[in-house]
Amino acid sequence: MKKWILSILSKDGDQSSKRLVGLYCILTGSALAWIATFSEYKTPEYMYNTIMFIGGGVFVGTMLEGVFTQKMNLPVKPKEDVKPETEESSN
Repeated sequence: MKKWILSILSKDGDQSSKRLVGLYCILTGSALAWIATFSEYKTPEYMYNTIMFIGGGVFVGTMLEGVFTQKMNLPVKPKEDVKPETEESSN
């Protein structure tokens, strides 16, 4: 379970704020729906819809970004080669 959560939150060691926000919105919306089902508290419809639309939109945006960067053969995040400094290069 821990590996799955880490794979959702990061890709190659970098955190994805879009996936984190999307996951948070979907979990919050699901919890509000569950609470409304089994209690007298009813979430206002506009609040519930907004949370779910933000969550869904974030996941669709992440998917589209991945599709278009692959189609154009562009790297999602270019990796920089970091070379350690030696005494010769600092002189």
